[in-house]
Parts: sequence; structure tokens; C-alpha cells
Amino acid sequence: MSIFAIAIIATLAISLMTILVKLVLAVHNNVETAELVRNNVLERVDDLLYGKMLEKRGIDKFSYTHKVPLVEIEQEIKRCQECKQVVACSDALSRDSEQVMTFCPNNTSISQHQAVA
Repeated sequence: MSIFAIAIIATLAISLMTILVKLVLAVHNNVETAELVRNNVLERVDDLLYGKMLEKRGIDKFSYTHKVPLVEIEQEIKRCQECKQVVACSDALSRDSEQVMTFCPNNTSISQHQAVA
């Protein structure tokens, strides 16, 4: 094998290794960013009555934020923020008994999450 062929092979090998390292770093950064985003969403859910509603209905919030698409969670957060049933919600969440939460604008979504969990 000539020196030229060895130089070409070495250059290609170095190029492939560089691409591989960059790919691994990009995937790692993506995973870290996704975890930060999901933790932020979890905090936002916890800041609302919605977090308590999920707990009351037996849904693990950590699993919820990792299994449910973020777009869907954002819609649920928005519905909770815009809800006018704050008093009814607070009352229902303060009771120990299971109460039908049909007043909740996220009732259908929560029922679907319960079925999956």
C-alpha cells in the first residue's frame, strides 16, 4: 500500500471519529436539554392546582411529564390556568373522598392518562 493510500485512510478515519464524537456530544446535550425542559414543565404543573389534581387521581407527575407529549401538557397547563372553577377545584382537592371532577377542563385528559398509567 502506498503512503498516499495510508494518508487517505488515516484522514478518513480521523474524520469519521470526529463525526462520531460530535454525534455523541450532540445526543448527550439533547438528552440534558430535554431533562431540563421536562423538569421545568414539572415545576409549572406543581405550581398549579393541576399538580394536586394529578396526584389526587393517582398519576405520578414524573412519569406523566416523561410519557405525555410536551405539547399536550402545555395545553393542559393553559386550560388549568384559564379555568374559572378554582374554588370548586380547591374544595374537591381538599376532600379525602374521590369526587367526580367533571367540572375540570382537563377531566378527559386526566382520565386518558389514568388509563395509560
